[in-house]
Amino acid sequence: MRPGRARVGRFERLVMNWVARTATIEAVTAVTPSFLQVDLAGEALRGVAWEPGQKIQVLLGGLRLARTYTPISWDGESGKTRLLIWMHGAGPGSDWAAGLTIGDQCQLFGPRPSLSLGKRTGPIVLFGDETSLALACAIARTRNDRPLQLLIESAHPKEVQDALGMSDVVAEHVAEILPGDAHLASLQEHLISSLDQTTSYLLTGRAAAIQTMQRTLREWGADPRQIGAKAYWAAGKTGLD
Repeated sequence: MRPGRARVGRFERLVMNWVARTATIEAVTAVTPSFLQVDLAGEALRGVAWEPGQKIQVLLGGLRLARTYTPISWDGESGKTRLLIWMHGAGPGSDWAAGLTIGDQCQLFGPRPSLSLGKRTGPIVLFGDETSLALACAIARTRNDRPLQLLIESAHPKEVQDALGMSDVVAEHVAEILPGDAHLASLQEHLISSLDQTTSYLLTGRAAAIQTMQRTLREWGADPRQIGAKAYWAAGKTGLD
């Protein structure tokens, strides 16, 4: 059995084939040692309406084992989408991504709503971590009329910069994670300095860090309608959607 795959019964397989989209792995590119760019293609991806910030859920073996990813692009005319996957260590998602080869097939749900960019036309400040880079790339590629400022916490700052550089996206500030979340102070300073009524704030990545940054924005007078938040993961939890 392939890494990252679970056994699937006949009935479950029939349901998956009926309700999920099937795509073929068209290209796999190692961006850095821990970031992988994966191109998917297929008839089931044609004619799809997609917006930056939406998610897909890739089935890794049955309906009960899936991992969520944010596409960085989607071409509904040609039936292609691109993922930027952070392989953070041992786990079903990382194992699946590490074992991909061209020609493999996968099944997925979506795209579905996840984090709305809102209707504002002003600048965007995106806070997050390695799991947020796909969203950053999607915004930069499709909303280049809106200034984008990235504030990133990471245990691997160089890899973050290298991965963003492949998409010509620049991070305003990448803070190396420190014990006790001491690094968040510098990110909070950048966040406060950006406060403006026309700016949208998207808080993503680690749940605990999101709470800290959200509290900071509110304490400094940001309108709650300016803030969008989506936790991609939390300590002690797996498969957070």
